[in-house]
Amino acid sequence: MSGYRTELKFLCSEKQLIPLENRISLLCEKDVHADGDGRYRIRSMYFDSADSECYLACKSGVDDRKKYRIRIYNESRDRISLECKKGLHGKKKKDSALLSEDDLEALKCGEILKSDNKSAPLIDFETKLVTGYRPVIVVGYLRTAYVYPAGNVRITFDREITAMPVESFFEPYESGIPILPEGKAILEVKYTGFLPKAIKNLLKDDSLRACSYSKYALCRDAFLGTLQYSL
Repeated sequence: MSGYRTELKFLCSEKQLIPLENRISLLCEKDVHADGDGRYRIRSMYFDSADSECYLACKSGVDDRKKYRIRIYNESRDRISLECKKGLHGKKKKDSALLSEDDLEALKCGEILKSDNKSAPLIDFETKLVTGYRPVIVVGYLRTAYVYPAGNVRITFDREITAMPVESFFEPYESGIPILPEGKAILEVKYTGFLPKAIKNLLKDDSLRACSYSKYALCRDAFLGTLQYSL
């Protein structure tokens, strides 16, 4: 299972997160791509089949599954990446490929890109487009990220998680539909191989509630019955 990582997820209140983040900031470095506060905004455009293959796999907890998304940061067109998120035996792996804005527009319409030098993630994704995969929803949130070198640990706090229509992908002022109760956020801890003792000790908090969730599935739930493909 080369390249797969363990992901721990916790549903937290801001009251829990503030002291926890203070402790983490003393041990870990802020993500170099974030702003001075260690934060950045993420938008992910998810693709699915007409019969919601990915959504139903998430809801039913299928062990070997994939999700396909196109991601941007801070509503910028400067970096657009195609990502395939794989889940297997409780671990996760992400393969990615950079896209141009023209590539994005073509893929949204189900078009196969004309190139002789395609990456493996793009080839895999295009096989899904042929079967009818199209963009169905945009998931947006504010992320604070920290890294800890030992164990290749990455700790993130995701706040203001919202569901948005596909046409809002680049819109800077789109508020969307809030997914979590007010004052709640998601803590994620991702690591390769082992979780260092120093990080384990930080997470020894009886009030932390482990959860199994999918931002994509939660946002689809918010739009269930009203969401249409954007062609």
